[in-house]
Amino acid sequence: SLPRGEPRPARVGAAGRVTTPLLPFGKVVLDEAPAEVRDARSEGPALDVGTRVRVLEVQPSGRLVVGTLEGPEPEGGARRA
Repeated sequence: SLPRGEPRPARVGAAGRVTTPLLPFGKVVLDEAPAEVRDARSEGPALDVGTRVRVLEVQPSGRLVVGTLEGPEPEGGARRA
């Protein structure tokens, strides 16, 4: 079991949303743990708040490397017009 206050390890492939602009560093939350804000880096261009992303890599520091999530929203996800 994890120590209190420690976020669960993220998994490659997990989907989430940008919460602060990734320029290229910022913050994201993952759908599987929406209460845990995580440090992240965009693997490409800067990403705006609200952009849907997928975890491409989990670095030893715990920082996530993310890219834009292509394709349809996961089941139950709210689509934005």
